[in-house]
Amino acid sequence: MPFISTVAREDAASSSSTKDDYLNPSSIKSGQKVRFKLLAEEPFMFYELWGNEVNDPERRKPFRFAEDPTAEDITEKLGDDYVRSLSRDGKMNEPCKIAHAVPIYNYDLERVQVFSWTQKTITQQFDVISQLEDYEDMTECDFYLSREGQGCR
Repeated sequence: MPFISTVAREDAASSSSTKDDYLNPSSIKSGQKVRFKLLAEEPFMFYELWGNEVNDPERRKPFRFAEDPTAEDITEKLGDDYVRSLSRDGKMNEPCKIAHAVPIYNYDLERVQVFSWTQKTITQQFDVISQLEDYEDMTECDFYLSREGQGCR
């Protein structure tokens, strides 16, 4: 009997984008609402910054660290192929941000995804909700993520 199911084998062979495996707040359009359920009791916390390819500055890539990185850690991780992305005003490097990731079930797509965010407002809302008595077990609740307005990127 095979270790991997037929469905998993077919999914692995498909050419679907890995973007389908993630729910990122920046991918939600203004006015859109996404319903999901948390599949873990707490998120994984890490540090994230973005880099641009030296030879193609329009191509960006996230770099992640288990601990708050030093300048040397960042330089080593970026290597020779990437430079740190600049802030929106273009005057300094984008900061390294605290990020969270947690597995979720996305009802709209009917699939498991990784919900990953760096937005402080989302962290603050989860913190407030998690301290309410009715939300003691946050894996028993459905959540909605929505977006109003447009960001700069």
